[in-house]
Formats: sequence, structure tokens, C-alpha cells
Amino acid sequence: MLKLGRNAFGNEDVRLSEKDGNALRFDNIQELHKIQEEGMSAGNKISKYHVHFHMEKMKVSLAAQTTSSSTADALDYLRDDLLYQQFSGSEATVKFLRLCDSIFDLFT
Repeated sequence: MLKLGRNAFGNEDVRLSEKDGNALRFDNIQELHKIQEEGMSAGNKISKYHVHFHMEKMKVSLAAQTTSSSTADALDYLRDDLLYQQFSGSEATVKFLRLCDSIFDLFT
């Protein structure tokens, strides 16, 4: 189920949002990866395999690491502390990541 959620989240043809209309954006994950490629380490495991997961959809570890609290923490830090503009409005995405992480922890 975690992989299905990540696949829907990462699919450009599927638009996920909260009930109040705030969009979940996979491009937040892509931007996080770009920043980390430039040399910043944000304390998570996001790599090119997590961003381009389509060739390895069956790896649970990639889905779990993408939807982890450490990824949510990194997005919060970049938005709130470093004030990166590309992460403004990422609160819905962070909420989704934390929910997925909690559900994954509950069932493992």
C-alpha cells in the first residue's frame, strides 16, 4: 500500500490534495533532491532513485524513505528556517509524508 501511495503521489497525471484544496506536490521531493545534489545534506536518503522511482516501483525501501519523517523534516527546515521559496506551500506535502510514515510504522 505504501508503494501505491507513493506511485500516486509521484504520478504527474494524478493530482492529490487535502480536503481544503492544498495540493500535495511531488516536485517538493524533486527540489529537495536538486538541493542535496548541490552539496547540502538535509539528513535524509533522497537520491535520484527516489525521484526517478518509475524503473524500480517495486522497492518498498524507496517508497518508505521518500515518505519518511526525515524527508518531511527536511522540507520543513528548507521552508521555515532557510526560507527557500520553492518550498513555500509545502505544508500539505509534509503532512502527507508524516501520515504515510506513521501508518508505515504502525504496520511494521
